[in-house]
Parts: sequence; structure tokens; C-alpha cells
Amino acid sequence: MATSSDLARIEAHARAEAKYAGKQQVIGRRNGNDWQITYVVRSGGLHEQSEKQAARYAGARRGGSRDNLGLRPPRSETRIDSIDLDQSAQEVLVMHNALIVTWNPDQWDWGTDYRDAIERTAQGKRVPDNWSTGGRKSGVGPGDRVFLLRQGTKGRGIVASGKVRSEIYDSNHWDGSDRPANYVDLQWDAVLAVEDRLPTEALEEAMPEQHWRPQGGGIMLAANVALDLEMLWVAHRDSLDVEAEGRPRRGKTQGRLQDSVLRKKIEDAAQDRLMQHYRSRGWEITDTRQGSPFDATAEKGGELLYLEAKGTQTLGAAVLVTRREVEHALAHVGSTMMGIWSEIKFNQHNEVDQDSGYFRIIPFDPDAGELTPVTLKWSPDD
Repeated sequence: MATSSDLARIEAHARAEAKYAGKQQVIGRRNGNDWQITYVVRSGGLHEQSEKQAARYAGARRGGSRDNLGLRPPRSETRIDSIDLDQSAQEVLVMHNALIVTWNPDQWDWGTDYRDAIERTAQGKRVPDNWSTGGRKSGVGPGDRVFLLRQGTKGRGIVASGKVRSEIYDSNHWDGSDRPANYVDLQWDAVLAVEDRLPTEALEEAMPEQHWRPQGGGIMLAANVALDLEMLWVAHRDSLDVEAEGRPRRGKTQGRLQDSVLRKKIEDAAQDRLMQHYRSRGWEITDTRQGSPFDATAEKGGELLYLEAKGTQTLGAAVLVTRREVEHALAHVGSTMMGIWSEIKFNQHNEVDQDSGYFRIIPFDPDAGELTPVTLKWSPDD
């Protein structure tokens, strides 16, 4: 039986190594001359199959046009290189390097190709591209992992991931000058809007040994940092999917740009409703949502409350909270209140339906519920 640490490593490895986007990702285990599905990778994480589940899955795939159980997992689903769980994380990730490239929108405009890459990768497609490796001229090759670190004056953090598809080569500089620049061909498998980025502050907190504010790209990560980044990136992207769960769509997907707009409307609506609740009862409200670990304060008769608002289209059994929010709430137990507006719906004008869902206000005490370190997720007691 694999341990939770094993599962985390398998999941990160599977997501990095999967060759076919948009397909059910599975990991098989050899059983004599045959194989059986052992793990299934879903948006919520890696699921280890019981013998009963594995048998049911295998049975459903036998017979007719869907008969594709053979000596190994079918390439049409996934092709994942095997790893040995007895190896250390560093030995595992030596198989493929992890490269950081950078993008500063103050110096170069990605333009409409950025929006297109967001939408296409949100649909499970891979987007071919090339990117500068800064001063790096060697040490990178096909199959290496690549992450795009957004720099500049606004919105620092990881906004994309993919795979390198070539050795480093030189070509005309991206700034339009005659001087040469170093590039690699690559394929993006995930590109996020700036609002959905994995912030530099989160990178610095999780991996303080790595410098996350470099002057240029072409940085090769140490194996242990590469694994930590992969796991943090997976958890971050899954946290975006949690908040997007149940969102109505006009097509198969509208991409993360539209999702970020709707998420902002949900967040603002939840906070406005929480502040109005206290304001209507005679509390003096101060909006502190920008730059504070709480959304507002409420004062009345010498009493001070810290308010935190969460809105979601899910049932609201769990909400996402940041590390700063948790730390502040733990330091102010008894005076921190959370308003949760669940099952929010949108009207025909794509605005929040004020009559939809359920709104409740509860004390925010992280120790009183279940805190899951994803990014982070808190499940309050009933």
C-alpha cells in the first residue's frame, strides 16, 4: 500500500509525464503478462484503486470497440514513465530537469497569443511555442519540465507550465534588435490568467531556499525544489478548479479568463453581503480587502470583529483560505467571523443572482474544523 508521501510523488510525476492531454490519466501495475489500473488521476488528486474498483474498471473496458486492455496501458490514454518509490525524490527528478523561464510584460507584450494559450490549455490542448532561456546556452533538452515566471511591476508568479521540445538554439532577439538570443521550443500544457497565477509570495514561503525574483530566465532548479514546485503547482491549479466547480458554461469550456471574471464577481458579492449584514445591525464597517489577511472590520460599542467572506458555487462544505488568513484567525480566535455564501448562481446577464444560494455566518477558528494544506482548504464543523 502506497503512503501519502508516495501518492504525492506519483501524482506530481504522473501529471508531469502524461503525454496525452484531455484523456483520463491512469497508472497501471504489471500483473504477470497483463496489467491492471492502480491509480486514476482526477482534478481532485490521485486516487488509488481498490481491487474491486480496478476489476470493475477493467471489466468495463473489455469487449467491443472499447477493448483496449493489453499488455500495457494504452497510449491513447496516457504514457507515463515508471518511477521507483524506493528512490529519493532527487533521484526521481534527475530523469528530467526543471527549467524556469521568465516573462516581463513591461518589456514584451505576449498579446492575443496569451489569451489564446489560456483558452486552449483550459480545453486540455497543448500549445506549441518557443521561449528565451536568457543567458543559458546548454543543459536543457527535450522532455525537460519548464515553468514560466511572470515578472514586472504587477502580478508576479508562475503563470504557465509545459515541456521542452528542443535543444537550446540561437535566433533573432525578442526585442527586435539584431543581437542574438537563446531559445528552446516548447509546449505549454497549462497557461493561467494573471489573476490565477501562483504568486511569488507563495513560492518564497514554500521554497525559501530558491531565489524567486531573478533578473532573467534560464534557471535550472535543484531536484528537491523541482518536485516541491510541481506539487505546489498541481495543488494550486486544483484549487482553482474547486472554486470553478459547478459553474455554468455555454460551451465545453470558456477558459480561465472568463472563470477569473466570474470568480471576482462571486468574491465581491460575498463580501458585500457580509458587510451589509453587520452594517444593517449598527456596526461601523471598514473595507480592508486590499493587502490585509481579512476582508473587513466591524466595530460597535468598543467591540472589534474581523470579517472574512467566501463565495462559491459549490455546496460550501469547504472553502479555500490562505496561510495569512489562517494565521490571523488563529491569533484572533473569538473575534474573527466568516460569511460563506454557497450555491451562488448567475442570472442571464452573468451577474450574481442575489436570491440564489445560502448565506451563513460562523466563527472562523481553523482549529475547530479540518484544515487541509492544499492552498489551504478549511471544512468547518456542522
